[in-house]
Amino acid sequence: AIASGFLTGGVLAARGGWKAASRNAVIGGVLLGIIEGVAALLMKSTSKSPREMALEQMEQTQQMDEYQKRKDAGEISGMQSTWQYLQASGLAPSMGGASSSGSPA
Repeated sequence: AIASGFLTGGVLAARGGWKAASRNAVIGGVLLGIIEGVAALLMKSTSKSPREMALEQMEQTQQMDEYQKRKDAGEISGMQSTWQYLQASGLAPSMGGASSSGSPA
């Protein structure tokens, strides 16, 4: 991508002579280099590491197991069951003010 910016800047300024073409080629290459660098930094900072993904998956599995045990024991019924299933599967946000019975606030 950096080479394409270099070539594009040079070709577009070719009518102005070698001096203008070389200057614009360098500017085009530097600009695309900056853009690629920022994109790479953003990608790295927003992605999760394999360890983080594995820990998250283990936590979700544990939550699903706990939910299944409570459901089998008859502690959960009706809308409460649906809400807790969605929370355990990560499809619904966890309510900070929820009571210990697990019902939505």
